[in-house]
Amino acid sequence: MGRVQRYLEVAERVLDKHKLPLRARDLVNLGIEDGFVESWDSKTPQKSMQARLSIDILKNGERSRFIRTRRGRFYLRYLLDSPISGSPDLLSKAEEAPRYARPFTAQRRAYPSPLEHALTVPRDHYTRFLDFQGFRALQPAILKKLVQSGSVSYIPRIQAETQDDRKQVLTYVLVTHGRKVLSFRRGSYNNIAAFLRGSRCIGFGGHVTEHDHTLFSHDDLGIKSSALRELGEELSHGISQETPDRHLNYLGVINDDSSDVGRRHVAIVFEYKVKDWGAWSKPRRGEASINQLEWIDIKRDEVDLNEFEYWSQLCWRAFFRPVVESQPSYRIIRKKPFGGAHLLVVAGTIGSGKSAATEFFRDWLKYREINSGKVLAKILQLPPIPRTSRRTFQAAAERFITSKNGPRKLARAICNIANASDAPRVVVDGIRHRETLEFIREFSKRDVASVYVQAAPDIAYKLYSARERHNMPPSKFFDLYNAPVERDVRYLIQDADAIIYNWTGRNEYDAALDRFGTELNLYEGARSRRL
Repeated sequence: MGRVQRYLEVAERVLDKHKLPLRARDLVNLGIEDGFVESWDSKTPQKSMQARLSIDILKNGERSRFIRTRRGRFYLRYLLDSPISGSPDLLSKAEEAPRYARPFTAQRRAYPSPLEHALTVPRDHYTRFLDFQGFRALQPAILKKLVQSGSVSYIPRIQAETQDDRKQVLTYVLVTHGRKVLSFRRGSYNNIAAFLRGSRCIGFGGHVTEHDHTLFSHDDLGIKSSALRELGEELSHGISQETPDRHLNYLGVINDDSSDVGRRHVAIVFEYKVKDWGAWSKPRRGEASINQLEWIDIKRDEVDLNEFEYWSQLCWRAFFRPVVESQPSYRIIRKKPFGGAHLLVVAGTIGSGKSAATEFFRDWLKYREINSGKVLAKILQLPPIPRTSRRTFQAAAERFITSKNGPRKLARAICNIANASDAPRVVVDGIRHRETLEFIREFSKRDVASVYVQAAPDIAYKLYSARERHNMPPSKFFDLYNAPVERDVRYLIQDADAIIYNWTGRNEYDAALDRFGTELNLYEGARSRRL
């Protein structure tokens, strides 16, 4: 079966079984859970599923087996006339299961114009300045050196989107008034990069183009002019490239190597200070992609950083400390699995802090530890990390876990150790695949609880570098972070009984772990060993 037909066949079988319009992500996950496919051959299978279904609907029209019932939801055409009978459990809490599905026509995606040229910086130049992950308040003199060089050039944007050896320059503007910050949700239909679509944002902006570079904006190659132009297009408040730039303050630079798209962009961050509150108290959008415009009062309003895209999280953390300090350090979804004897699975991305959490459960709460990496090393007949390099181990682990019975074998080996132990509580570190977790639930004699450790990519990078005691370049770390064997770990947050948020680093993280253990009464039986 070809790759395209494989996706379509699985989608058809999942939709026929559940009889509910579903998202591409749910189709991918349920395809594995329902046993219709063992694994996917893509690093981002949900994007592949979305693309395959969209192309099939566009190409075949009414002859397609599939339809959209709303943006991002797919269904089977032959089920249109039947009442929806599937379980609403797959819907988010904000949704209600409709009685009947109705066709929805999606707006065609617009791609960058081949005539638009974007400002780009080649890798052999920017690596001298962008040796960090996240936000940094680079001095204006350093920024000038970054963007003013004979090797910096404007190239067709549609070409730049496919090149990994150059970064496109974007502007990212925070709009503020006193202690208020303007936020919005960016819609799905726009030209902006994928990582800026759908989530809440506090940064307005876009690409610096050749049209921004004029005789009057030569000093910075049109960067400030681009920031004002983008604000004028996205907000209907009379801002233009002729607006005095005294309202615009340079703050720093965002460099993000945590994703393929991020590696192709660098953002120059500004703050636009609103003076006339009367004209801005009810903000007006200028583009259809700007939705849910809303002022946030950082002293009064609650802000959930998890609702915001990563670049906005970076800005919240850099400029609005009270917001970060008010963030929940953990969230308990289900308490029951932590009661009595149980096997606890701790999951998270590389550098997130899952190993520190495992140490806490082992040393302070007296769990028996099982390191899944060492168990897998024995199965693979390889020395564990670091005796085997992480890159080599990841490649071998990927071959194993995508084999026919890989997840089952790993889960069985882990549970054999756990089931033979007389310890009432066991903690397993390093599970990376939902299928492995499902087999652990099947084979374990104890109840199974799961904790997901959530950390922003820049924090993960810093924690990993500190743990390994060397300054690894961000690009090399994120090669490990985004390795194929790591691609499924982010889905484990959907199965978690609790989430621990690692927003700031080790000290506050340790305090959060302590509060977490206290709230769940996990210190019982280990209190005599507590400091």
